[in-house]
Amino acid sequence: MTDFDASSLIGLSSSENDLLDARRANAYRVLIGLEESEPCLALHWMLFGRFEAARKTDGTPASLKPLPVIPFPRRMWAGGWLRWHAPLPLDVRLTRTTRVTQAAVKEGRTGTILFVSFGRDVSTDGGERLVEEQHDYAFLPGDARPGSAKGEPPAFSPDWSRRRQSDSVELFRYSALTANSHRIHYDEPYSREVEHYAGLVVHGPLLATLLMQECARRQGQEPELFRYRAVRPTIVSEGFELIGHALSGHESELAVAGDDGLLRMTATMSFRAQSNARGRGHGRASSSEANEP
Repeated sequence: MTDFDASSLIGLSSSENDLLDARRANAYRVLIGLEESEPCLALHWMLFGRFEAARKTDGTPASLKPLPVIPFPRRMWAGGWLRWHAPLPLDVRLTRTTRVTQAAVKEGRTGTILFVSFGRDVSTDGGERLVEEQHDYAFLPGDARPGSAKGEPPAFSPDWSRRRQSDSVELFRYSALTANSHRIHYDEPYSREVEHYAGLVVHGPLLATLLMQECARRQGQEPELFRYRAVRPTIVSEGFELIGHALSGHESELAVAGDDGLLRMTATMSFRAQSNARGRGHGRASSSEANEP
């Protein structure tokens, strides 16, 4: 598959619509464990999901819009970044536009890999930009064996940490909220026997969400930018630590480390100066009539 023309994917685009209601917003808050005063930073990851009629044996849709069906049947969310501009309003029609910005085929530990970056914007029908982000995906052959990267410890000594352990119920709820039907998150025999993981896999976006929310809780400022990269899979039976280290008054280095002390995810998060997230509620769902001060 090294002769696959990845450049033909660049520039492909799509647009989807959705609406955030109070029920879904509250379900997110309960799942992540947020107080009413805390910002909801990844609400948009619950939106725009679809259960397509055509799906692959791993449970995921036959294609990931705006991509056509490609000869790389397995995919992993490898990382990305997101920048917040305004809170997501409730009961307002929202639009997500997606464009393929990068695509390249490379050889890795697991064989031939197609790396694709999606640029995404979430906005209101009136054109107000709420969130802009990039999602980086790795597409692999069906016989690939992901998760073989050499483990490394965090590169910093944390100022704070919080231990967490997921379970199959949390994974089920997150899959339902995000319309994620990938079987590695709920079908343990499949995850072990077909994709050769050590058990059910904790969603990368869920780990990223927990990490950004914990940092925002401790920082108490208005978040601006979050960058993250998945390093190794996190298995539901193992515990993990959310850790952080302040690089400056407005930026922190973050990571998720397993109980073995090795990295599962790395990240950085920056905050806007002279602003208070608790006062403005940035990233928190607001009613369509309310105006942010």
